[in-house]
Order: sequence, then structure tokens, then C-alpha cells
Amino acid sequence: VAGGYGPAQGNVRPLGRIPHSDMPWWYSASDFFFLPSRYEGFGLSTIEALSCGVPVVVSEAAFPFSGNRSQCGIVVDGDREQDFVQAIHQVVGDGDSFSPREFAVPRFSIKVFEDTWRGFVNSVLGAGGYSLPATPEENS
Repeated sequence: VAGGYGPAQGNVRPLGRIPHSDMPWWYSASDFFFLPSRYEGFGLSTIEALSCGVPVVVSEAAFPFSGNRSQCGIVVDGDREQDFVQAIHQVVGDGDSFSPREFAVPRFSIKVFEDTWRGFVNSVLGAGGYSLPATPEENS
């Protein structure tokens, strides 16, 4: 099963557009997440899959993150079709050996985002002598 649009061959059944609110279910129901993209911005869909505990088979472009990549699945160097096929077989055959959620949560949780964003804004405001008000958690 494949979400999105594009040519479908063999055993792939295209689903068309999937509402964003349904994506956690689809990620969690998957054996792996596949993104052989040659060009990718931040890799948000990769983070979403990792956060749902799904190992990935992705290109270098789809995984611009530092850390222990082998924890997440397989990041394929280059764009040889056979390398992706081999990576898929490896992930499907040994999916339990990966810990993708443990990679994603400490780096990309909403708490990490809030703390990073607050630090950035405070550093900008601090240059002018200002700061953000404390959050309710910081007041208790």
C-alpha cells in the first residue's frame, strides 16, 4: 500500500490523498516507511514515521539529521534501485532491531520544539533587553 500519487506497479495499491489526521494510524500500521527522494527539505514525513515507531528506508536527502542513523532503519547512500531493494528486505526481515521512536522523541518532540523556539526568541529579544514571559510550568 502506498499513500500519495504516482505510478503503481506490482503489489502496490495507491491510496491517493490521505488526510493528515489519519497519518499516525497509517504510519503505525506500516512495516516500514520508504522515501527514496533525491531532493528533500527538512524530512518532516521521515520524522513523523520515526515518531510512530516505524523504521525507515530513505535516501540521504530524506534524512538530514545527526545521530545514530542505524537506530532508525536504513539510510541508503546513492540512488541505486538495488540498494533500496536490499535495504527494504533487511528492514522487513529485522524490523524489531530498530528503535526509531527513541531516536525521534528526544530530538523532535513538541517539548523540544518549544524549548528551542523559546531559546531562539529570547536570544533575539534579549539583544534588545526583552524576554518572553515565563510559561505556566516555569511559574510553578
